[in-house]
Formats: sequence, C-alpha cells, structure tokens
Amino acid sequence: MEKYDKALFFYEKALSIEQKNASPKDLSLATTFNNIGTVHLSMKKYPEALKYFERVHSIEEQHLDKNH
Repeated sequence: MEKYDKALFFYEKALSIEQKNASPKDLSLATTFNNIGTVHLSMKKYPEALKYFERVHSIEEQHLDKNH
C-alpha cells in the first residue's frame, strides 16, 4: 500500500504543476488524471477511480472525434 500512496503523492504533485500551466480542459491533463485513477483502481478505491476516469472522458470527449 505504501508504494501506491507514494505514486499518488507524485501524480498529485505533477497534476498540481500541470494545472498551473494548462487550462482545465487541456488534453495533456487527461494522462495524469488517468494515472491517478489507475492507482485508485489498484487500491480498490472504485469511487475515487471513477471520479478521475470521468474527468479523462470529459476532456477527451472535447478533443477527439466521436468516431475515435
């Protein structure tokens, strides 16, 4: 569990830096949101994981074609 906590710490730190330099709908944020969601999924924190995956979906939906 300790390694997941460490991963979350660094992903959240990266997200904080990225959010200072990008708009809330910037496609580059989707990767970090996905990584955070994946860590929560691995920790079996499904509601938290879903929250991050929904953010990924929202961002990608605005940037990608519907047929992508």
